[in-house]
Amino acid sequence: MALFTRRFSIFFVLYVTLFLGGSKASSTDFVQKELFSGVVSLRLRNGVWRLLDDSPIFQDIFLDLNCENSVCESDIYGWAPKYNQDVEHKGTVSISKKNNYWQIEADLEIRANPFTMESNLARYSIEVLPLSEDELIGNYRGSLNGRFLLGKVKGSIRESNIQKVTDFVPIESQEHPRLIFRNSDLDDLKAKIDTVTGKAILNRLEDTLKGEIFYTGYGLNGGSHGAGYCFLGLLKDDVSLAQKGWDVVQDAIALSRGINENENLRILERSGLVMGVAIAYDLCYPLWNDEQRANLTKWLAGQTLQLAQGGGRGWNNHTVSNWNVRARSAAG
Repeated sequence: MALFTRRFSIFFVLYVTLFLGGSKASSTDFVQKELFSGVVSLRLRNGVWRLLDDSPIFQDIFLDLNCENSVCESDIYGWAPKYNQDVEHKGTVSISKKNNYWQIEADLEIRANPFTMESNLARYSIEVLPLSEDELIGNYRGSLNGRFLLGKVKGSIRESNIQKVTDFVPIESQEHPRLIFRNSDLDDLKAKIDTVTGKAILNRLEDTLKGEIFYTGYGLNGGSHGAGYCFLGLLKDDVSLAQKGWDVVQDAIALSRGINENENLRILERSGLVMGVAIAYDLCYPLWNDEQRANLTKWLAGQTLQLAQGGGRGWNNHTVSNWNVRARSAAG
């Protein structure tokens, strides 16, 4: 393996040297700049493969990671337009700066089919050189499904899509509520309870909570009912209302058909329930005890993973489908 690594690095240096032979600026000059800031997108030539009529066919895969001043997030995302274009392959990445190039180690779970949760681990060791301030070239070696992979890499760096919010105040550790409104907004909301508008809103909410809770069908509203009780409990500093919210949420999880092993509940219906429970969790967090919070944290984490992956009975994997928007919004 050490011999192969040495040969690979020599091959890489020779390749880049030939490629950059006519460039005025040296590769070292480019590397010394903090170029890795923004969205780094890498195209791995023939980075994934599968069988077609008992013969292997190879396809390119694109890898995206977010970096700032050469410090990159640990999450990496892959997309193969001719392999399984409806699925975003996810994984982890580490990046280090060498003498005259960048070393990127990436592990991705490659899903061959959008209708199953099964995946296969792909590992890539990537070496790239900045060709300019926004262009990269290099090579990679890797493995997927027992097959060795080797190929060229082309990359680009573009500005991050993240927009800074004016006067943004970072969220403190374990700050709740924070999904619909911040903890700092709570005193102002409490002051509005006795206004004409505030009374009308609360009366409407209390009337809604007297309605039926549906545990089957298309409108699973148990999570939303729990969130309603949690909102009232938060505004009125009433722990008994928070406990009512807890009981309603637990019934919704237990009684909603298919929420655990039963596959009759499609992800389309489950998404609405999970969103309601997540909002209830956020609003009731200050009023529930440690055991309650830990219990629901574990449940939400499991549901989030399944919703983010998609799949299941009736799953519509098209990007603009209502299945996609509800499942991924609930996961978010």
